[in-house]
Amino acid sequence: FTAGTGITLTRTGAQEITFASAAGTTVVKDQFTGNNSTTVFALSTAPSSVDNVNVYISGVYQNSLDSSGQANYSITGTTNITFTTAPPTTVANGIEIVITQ
Repeated sequence: FTAGTGITLTRTGAQEITFASAAGTTVVKDQFTGNNSTTVFALSTAPSSVDNVNVYISGVYQNSLDSSGQANYSITGTTNITFTTAPPTTVANGIEIVITQ
């Protein structure tokens, strides 16, 4: 990634990159590894709503609702994402949570 005019990139940890723009938009990407049993992951920042969260598992976008309208994941507490069903075993950092504020 390369920062441009009005955009800053900050790597605050091995699994987090923050993009910020002068326009006031911030994008944070957290990465986790699925193990087929963990359902709760601690996010590095609190999303303002579940609508500000995009989830990818092994590069595939995950809808927030399943075909019957039930939630696939929710934001619990201030900074936890809780999956209804544990994500499958993935390669290292195979779960990506992108938060846009």
